[in-house]
Amino acid sequence: MIRDLLQSVAHRDEFLQVVERLAAEDAHTLSLSALTLAAKGLVLALLWDRTRKPMLIVTDGNREAESLLEATNTFLTLLAPEGAKAQLIPPLDVLPHQKLAPHSEILEQRAIGLWKLSTDRAPITIAPVASAMLRVAAPTFYRQLVLSLKENEEVSIDDLSLHLRRIGIDR
Repeated sequence: MIRDLLQSVAHRDEFLQVVERLAAEDAHTLSLSALTLAAKGLVLALLWDRTRKPMLIVTDGNREAESLLEATNTFLTLLAPEGAKAQLIPPLDVLPHQKLAPHSEILEQRAIGLWKLSTDRAPITIAPVASAMLRVAAPTFYRQLVLSLKENEEVSIDDLSLHLRRIGIDR
């Protein structure tokens, strides 16, 4: 019942026009304004549900990004029962001229987020403008960070060590 009510928004002419614009070959950017945070989350979830295209959403700041992530994931849970989740790529917690190392958890979140983005594993990626403006490596760099293992699969310590060295992890 709730799903049907939310889906009714997707039948409005305004929404259908947005989907049509996104489906166009040259549609790479789209700006939506005058929506509440909850409405933005609903529209993003519905757009993904209709197009199944990965989206990158840039917000003004961290708080807005985190709130939009929460709203979007709430609606994705209701609309996409297969477990689709939006992700956040956080900005660094230090400025480049500070000569300090960013927090390791933030670096991990960014690496995982950029890997998911480069492999189309995240339906919706939300990034505050401070995060979106940071220089990143080519998608191939993030794709090679992962070493896929299967249950009960044996990997030699030499192969594991070689992979870790190739991605920049030292002893």
